[in-house]
Amino acid sequence: GSSAHIYVFRTGGIVDYHWSGDGKALLFPIAGSLFVQRLGEATPSAPVVDAVQGFATDPKFSPKGAFVSFVRDRALWVVPAAGGEARRISPEAEGTV
Repeated sequence: GSSAHIYVFRTGGIVDYHWSGDGKALLFPIAGSLFVQRLGEATPSAPVVDAVQGFATDPKFSPKGAFVSFVRDRALWVVPAAGGEARRISPEAEGTV
């Protein structure tokens, strides 16, 4: 099975999702990883952000759907929606929240 199928099976399913601005893809978090699924593609996506690198929360598509932003370790990150290197775009968080 694919990574998406394994995550969904182990975590009990999708509980949140977001549409891309163009309506051609869905973004969904599962157990701290983020997946982007293009509609019409039969193959489930691999994670664009893997929880192994740190738990990702509050994911959002950019207005044109080319990027996904998310929060990890109290900092804002961005990654291409097609996958690639995630980069922190806010200063490192310090202290207790």
